Amino acid sequence: ERWSQLDPLRVLSWISGWLLDMLRLKHSSGTHLFNSDQRDAMLALARQVDPKRLYRLLDEVLAGRREATSTLNKQLMLEGILITWVECRSH
Repeated sequence: ERWSQLDPLRVLSWISGWLLDMLRLKHSSGTHLFNSDQRDAMLALARQVDPKRLYRLLDEVLAGRREATSTLNKQLMLEGILITWVECRSH
């Protein structure tokens, strides 16, 4: 319920930053991270997920950012993204 009180654009920006950090760590030395203070945690997560899945999730998040200003159910959108994240980590 607390998620529904947050600005969805802000939440999606956080999530996209995390995903981009994980992809950077997966493909390079991890320079220019959005969350450099969380480098070790992001690296540990990046090692658990196939980069193709991270890119698919990033696509979903970016689509959500485009649609976040519409009248769609924002909580449902965020829940869908979080479900996709859980699925990414379980494969």
